[in-house]
Amino acid sequence: MPLYQLKYLSTAAAETIDVEDAEEAETQARRRLLFRDPGFAIAVLAEGRELCRVIQKPRDDLHMRTA
Repeated sequence: MPLYQLKYLSTAAAETIDVEDAEEAETQARRRLLFRDPGFAIAVLAEGRELCRVIQKPRDDLHMRTA
């Protein structure tokens, strides 16, 4: 399995994960955002190249109501 790196942009920490593909790496990043503060961001990297970023949205955006 390929190695991907999750770079926590808000804290400058990084984690290496061993998953099947880039889609699974992004899924793992999204799972790590579940209980983070709004604005917390994680970049998914492969071989030092950024593939995508996932950012925790403000709570209001998650539960928008229509009149």
